[in-house]
Amino acid sequence: MDRLRLGPRGPGDNARSALCAVSPSMRDPAGQAPVALPLARRTGVFLAAVVGLAVLATAVVWTGAWRYALRPFCIRSGAMTPERLGFHVTDTEDTARVNGVCEAFAGGFNAMVSGRSGRAWLEFTANQPVLFRPFAAEGAATGFSLRRLGFCSPRQFERALVERHDGYRYLQYVGLGFWYAMRGWSPARVTRRVAELDPLHGMLCWDGYGFKSGFFDYENRANWQDRFDTIPAYGRNVAHQGVGRSLWFRFMGRPAELIENVRSFGKFAPDVAAGVGLAAVFTTMDAPERGDLLLETMPEVWHDEVLLGMCFAYKARSINDSAYFARAMSAVGSDRRSAVESAIAECDAIESEIRADGEGDGYRRWREGVRGWLREHVVYPFVGLKTPERVAAVA
Repeated sequence: MDRLRLGPRGPGDNARSALCAVSPSMRDPAGQAPVALPLARRTGVFLAAVVGLAVLATAVVWTGAWRYALRPFCIRSGAMTPERLGFHVTDTEDTARVNGVCEAFAGGFNAMVSGRSGRAWLEFTANQPVLFRPFAAEGAATGFSLRRLGFCSPRQFERALVERHDGYRYLQYVGLGFWYAMRGWSPARVTRRVAELDPLHGMLCWDGYGFKSGFFDYENRANWQDRFDTIPAYGRNVAHQGVGRSLWFRFMGRPAELIENVRSFGKFAPDVAAGVGLAAVFTTMDAPERGDLLLETMPEVWHDEVLLGMCFAYKARSINDSAYFARAMSAVGSDRRSAVESAIAECDAIESEIRADGEGDGYRRWREGVRGWLREHVVYPFVGLKTPERVAAVA
């Protein structure tokens, strides 16, 4: 007890405390006085620990071992099927088609999130059937921000993905919007991000935002419909286009229910119908008659919007894989091929004009310009270009 000091501290105590660390178990050989650990030694131990942690962190990053920490965020195999998602899909071929889309999306997402390299998604995508490759690219874009642990600005996203893999640019912006919806971001927050992206294609984030809501949360429509009411300006129209794409998957086997659900969106029903047309064409490039079978049942009041969605689907496919697109077009007949090629050319021309004039609200003007041209020149549903004979036959 002789070492227990209860009285006032002496003037040397402060200096000793500042320069030493004392352990009660450390004594001199006689077992009496405590042994001090010099400040220099403490500093050395601290620096060694810092260096060790730095080396360990570098090794984890260099070897890609850090990716294992993100594996809990990966989409489990079989988690997305028509049955589990409550989709009305009964035809065997349709079921295989939806499963292929979902598996490609999930695989692209997982490859981006937990792949050793940031390019692992490219290898995964290349190994998919060509019909499903764009969905793998969309999944990868959805997982890009997660791989960056959330430290990803819109400009970084465009530099790393869109500019390097331009053929999937539409799907990449859609995937980014899908990610924003997965994170539960408010429309106000998404609006700030969209403002930093490409003024035309960046608006497709709203399509992905809407698609996620319809694809996974349609039964809770009342919840997200209120949130949609706060999406500013034309973003609301684009978000409803995304909802329409999801309805194609959800009601693929029940056309009458699909139409009734499109109609239930009131003034945004035309935008929802455009999404149906887009998804129907994009997912049936190998069997266009399957998409036409449903689109032919759509009410005439929506035909202009459905044609618009079809046109953007053809445009997207034409840049995803030009060789595959050419093969697909060779199988549809010369009349339809001519209409599709003319529509894509006009779509590009209108986009170029809008980018050149530098005025705002470009995505809306682009869609409206293309829709007007299609109404004047294309027979629904992309049967061919309008001629006096075809117009008379349709009438």
